[in-house]
Amino acid sequence: MLRGLCDAEGTAEFWIRCATLLAVTGTLLLVMVFGDFDSGATLVDALRRVLFLTMTGVFVSVALISRNVWNQARPAAAARAVAAAVEAVTLARPQ
Repeated sequence: MLRGLCDAEGTAEFWIRCATLLAVTGTLLLVMVFGDFDSGATLVDALRRVLFLTMTGVFVSVALISRNVWNQARPAAAARAVAAAVEAVTLARPQ
């Protein structure tokens, strides 16, 4: 989908790498800020919290990136559908 939206060579790969970097760093930031790293916390509780924050970060990142890509792709898909409909009507019309 990104290759269809991005005209220049290599731009789709750039946005894929950018999205990956945002997902990883956003998740790490959540873990570092909200992780339970007190000396009194058990290992299981700390791991549970880290896994929860990691999954939340990945889910939110993917959801936001997907929504933004879809918002860009929707007008292009609509334009293709209109062009296909116009072509179908033009071909169906007797000459």
